[in-house]
Amino acid sequence: MRHLLLLAFLLIFVPGCNRPAALSQAPADQVPVATALFPQKEQIEALAAEYRTNNGIPALSVAIMRKGKLVYSGGFGMADVATAKPATGESVYLLASISKLFGGTLAAKLEAEGQLRDETIVNLDLSKPTRDYIDLPANGHTHTVAQLTAHLGCVPHYGGSSTPDGHFATAAAAAKQLNNDPTLSGCTIGHNYNYSTHAFTYLGAVLEKVTRRPVARLVEEEIADAYQLPSVRVMYREKELRPNPHRVSIYGNAGNEINYEENSWKVFGGGIEANAIDIARFTHLINVGRIVDADTRENRLWKRLAPDSESPYGISWRLGEMDGVPVAEHSGSARGSRTHVRLYRDAQDPLIICVLTNGGITNFRPEALVTEMGKVIRGK
Repeated sequence: MRHLLLLAFLLIFVPGCNRPAALSQAPADQVPVATALFPQKEQIEALAAEYRTNNGIPALSVAIMRKGKLVYSGGFGMADVATAKPATGESVYLLASISKLFGGTLAAKLEAEGQLRDETIVNLDLSKPTRDYIDLPANGHTHTVAQLTAHLGCVPHYGGSSTPDGHFATAAAAAKQLNNDPTLSGCTIGHNYNYSTHAFTYLGAVLEKVTRRPVARLVEEEIADAYQLPSVRVMYREKELRPNPHRVSIYGNAGNEINYEENSWKVFGGGIEANAIDIARFTHLINVGRIVDADTRENRLWKRLAPDSESPYGISWRLGEMDGVPVAEHSGSARGSRTHVRLYRDAQDPLIICVLTNGGITNFRPEALVTEMGKVIRGK
């Protein structure tokens, strides 16, 4: 009861706190600019503070990039209620399904480049059947690798599939626990949209097969370390949760602190952690052709895989339009974590907004806050 009363007090009385990025967490060229230079600063902070309070969210962090510049980062509320540790723009959160962006982006990158950073050759064609690379249940799994990333593989999701239990050093080991699960009855592969985290365990197994590297190593070496995104880490790379002083505590619907779930079986599905700044930068690097080239970005990542299907996805990225501007985005939802990142793909005025949270007492979606912030910044 005392813990819940403290949480209630903090939600009401603790203001948002905004601090520059610590030099220990980011290279010198990645330190955010002074937020005072951001003209919508007060409006954005008011929106974030109100949204956090209304939804009973202990901690909420925001990062905003505009025209390639990090113009704002800040935290609101408590990263840890018991110790009154404030949230900042560098607080690290479980990304939940935003993790899927790393799996899909890495897959598209490996397909296009045909090699790892150390020049190890990689033979990957996302248009080939998944079973060309890994063993799959005989019943129904005729999907391509690309269809897995666009939720067009008719692979079951939670409630309709097994959920691997325990620690898994590789996606391949986790995928073996799904090997008795057929595809969904009445679902047409390539046409029927069925969102599936489990499909990304299969994707991880494919990438491990063609690279001969575990997915945790691929995420960290080929993306995080290669592009100076130091907070991006696989949460359960080891059996025990790795210590991280920037990691937020997470809270359940009753406002009580809860433990992180062991998520090594779904690294690409929802097992990666990071801060909002690095997620914004990751999105920016894709937008400017750094992580993948422009052709791969436009014709793989950010082109609907099957325009005549029900899926709004390219390779992992959800595609759409806001106020006449194309957007690429993704949400995440897990126990104690709800997240969203969106890029407004305006060629003259690209805008990236990332919001990460550590739980709340209502069924909220940070996507709604991102939309409101986008309207304020873009003057809509």
